[in-house]
Amino acid sequence: MVVSSSSGSHPWLTHQQVFLSLTLGIWIGWVIINGGNPLSGSFATLNAFVAVFEDAGNTRTIIFTLLIGALIALIQRSGGVAGFIEVVKSKLGRNAPEPNTKATADWYRFLPHSRASSFL
Repeated sequence: MVVSSSSGSHPWLTHQQVFLSLTLGIWIGWVIINGGNPLSGSFATLNAFVAVFEDAGNTRTIIFTLLIGALIALIQRSGGVAGFIEVVKSKLGRNAPEPNTKATADWYRFLPHSRASSFL
């Protein structure tokens, strides 16, 4: 069954399976290195994954990255980003124009001590 996407892109590209893709790429690399033997390539892949965690620095880096990713996901799913945007809108007041318009660019250009004015 072929699933079509609304954007017209390839249906496989609509699902972003990053971990699966990276793992498959690593496995294929080890299979190639082991002369095309899938069994020895699988064992080499598992050994490589285990070897990464032998170094304490690698383990700390991986755990830190996972924790930061989890924190970002928590903030995003709890509505923290949307809440922050609402706070900024309330601080700016009614004078803030809608985003992505020429009025927004003009409005930011005349803000005092704004770095945005040097880029516009």
